Amino acid sequence: MLKSIPEIFKMMINARKWCEKQESNDSIDIIVLWKKYEELRSPEQRAFRVLFWSLLFYAGGLLIIYQLGEVNVPYRGGLAIYIDKLVVIWFSLPLFVLLLFGVVDEIRLCVGWIYQLVDDKASWSKQCYDVLRKKHAQIDDNNLLRDWLVIDIIAKRTDTVGQRIYYPFVVLFILLLSQSRFFDNWDMSIGLLVMIFISSLYAIASAFILRRAAEDARETVISRMTGKFVTARNEQYVLPKGKKMSPAKQIKLLIEEVRNVHEGAFSSWHQQPVVKAFLWIFSGGGLILFQYLKLGY
Repeated sequence: MLKSIPEIFKMMINARKWCEKQESNDSIDIIVLWKKYEELRSPEQRAFRVLFWSLLFYAGGLLIIYQLGEVNVPYRGGLAIYIDKLVVIWFSLPLFVLLLFGVVDEIRLCVGWIYQLVDDKASWSKQCYDVLRKKHAQIDDNNLLRDWLVIDIIAKRTDTVGQRIYYPFVVLFILLLSQSRFFDNWDMSIGLLVMIFISSLYAIASAFILRRAAEDARETVISRMTGKFVTARNEQYVLPKGKKMSPAKQIKLLIEEVRNVHEGAFSSWHQQPVVKAFLWIFSGGGLILFQYLKLGY
């Protein structure tokens, strides 16, 4: 369905607001929150956002490439150089930029979803709590169950979203590798290197923002649980028949369980997809550096 220009910009503004931390006193149902997230992730809305920012970035990248010098292409005949420019500059590069902004857009939407999911004003259905009690039957406090579920959901969702950061880095690695003089008399353009550096930095920054949002959510949840733990520990409590642990001990174990989540964005630094992806670039860049050092001798 075609949209007017004001409608397109309104959708883009709404998406930008979604990706930022917002202070609100209004309660939001978790199902409504997910539907809003899915709406922003719809192909129609994402296409407008990704295409808009990709065009701006691509135009700026072309300006940098032509200002700082084009790639030295080993060719024979005018047709060969024409086909090379058509494939690299007007086909491969635009598709890479679209891929980059598509991945970053997905990450930014996930960050906004995390901010709102961890908000203690988000309301959960009774069915959610019933399912949770099958795993944590000893815990009666719905808020504790909710906080544990928040971390579990974030871990699983960020594991899916975070893996997509590989895609643009794989393309960059192939691009760097293809410009190696081991294959032909190629000369890497300074303008293209600048564009690659900016693209890598943008993707890396987005991945770190996702991790930071997840860690902030974990700190928020642990802070809420710790407050309940202190209250429960200071209360006089008689353990009812059938109960194996006091509330304070239950909360303490739950806090440890939250701290020990190492899935998705909660994984250690060396297991983060962006770090592994960056090593791809480093290996490709190292090959180019090696060839220049070799030529120097």
